[in-house]
This record gives sequence, structure tokens and C-alpha cells, in this order.
Amino acid sequence: MLVETKQVYVIDVTKKDGSVNRIYYRSDGYVWNGLETTEEFTID
Repeated sequence: MLVETKQVYVIDVTKKDGSVNRIYYRSDGYVWNGLETTEEFTID
């Protein structure tokens, strides 16, 4: 997946019991080993 700076990514993980965990990541332009990275964050 191509990561773009200043973007927010939302991942929904559906478990076997049908419940869903929503996880948020943002890309701030940080690079690790030549690849742009994301950081998880929470929404209050």
C-alpha cells in the first residue's frame, strides 16, 4: 500500500464474533529504512 504524507488511514478489523475494532493511523512524513511510516492514534 502506498503511504502518502498528511493522510489518515482507517482500518476496520472484524473478529470471528462479529465485533469490529477500528484503528486509526496517520502519516506525518517520517521515513524508516527508506519507507514512509504511519503512527497509530486514538480519537477521543
